[in-house]
Formats: sequence, structure tokens, C-alpha cells
Amino acid sequence: MTNFDTRITNLRHEIEINLLAMKNKKLSDVMFCKLSDDNAELMKELTSIYMKRNEELDMKLEEFISRRNVK
Repeated sequence: MTNFDTRITNLRHEIEINLLAMKNKKLSDVMFCKLSDDNAELMKELTSIYMKRNEELDMKLEEFISRRNVK
């Protein structure tokens, strides 16, 4: 495994861990309840955007890796 492969793998694991943590409703509730109502709504919106971008990034990484493995 090359250094590049290791970095890609580490990035994927980090993304998966972040997504799992944000999907955990209790964690989100704890995180949001400490914020004012306006900030909590903003944080929920930003979390949603972050999760969507990570899902897109994960698909791009899988596509890149599969193309790289074909060559």
C-alpha cells in the first residue's frame, strides 16, 4: 500500500466516523441544546450540508479508487 493509498483510506475512515457521530441523534441533541435557538437551527443546517458533502466526497473517492484499480 502506497502513502497515497494510506491517506485515502484514513480520509475515508475519518469521514465515516464523522458521519456516524453526526447521525447519532443523542449527540446532536446534546450539541444543539447548548446553543441558542437561532444558533441551533444554523448548526442543524450546517450539519445537514456537511453530511451531504461528505456523502458526495465518499462517492467521488470510491469512483476515483475504482478507476485507479482498473488501470
